[in-house]
Amino acid sequence: MSSSKLVLAIVTLASALALGACHRDRCLSTCEKLQKELQCKPRQSCKATCDELREPSPCATEMRAWGDCIVALPTSGWECNEASQLVPKGSSCTDVRNKVFACISKFPEWPPPKPAAAPPKN
Repeated sequence: MSSSKLVLAIVTLASALALGACHRDRCLSTCEKLQKELQCKPRQSCKATCDELREPSPCATEMRAWGDCIVALPTSGWECNEASQLVPKGSSCTDVRNKVFACISKFPEWPPPKPAAAPPKN
């Protein structure tokens, strides 16, 4: 995976995971509050970002730990990136972030392809 794809994957995961580490309502309310306070204007809604979090992933354990860490950050621990996405500042939760990087880098394509649906039983 190229470094630019890895960075894009992490930025996307940051916004989804950080805001959705807890219950869906907390994800939405936290996302909307931080976007308003920091005046981020991402292309994707908070609802879509939070819904992405619930997608199955081979790195779910690592991402959940990272989400648990950054969801606890104060507003000062967040910023809007160049794409106006809400992301945690670079110095936040580096140990768990590195574990996410390590897991994601095992896959040549991210997000990994979804498994094919099982054929219906007769």
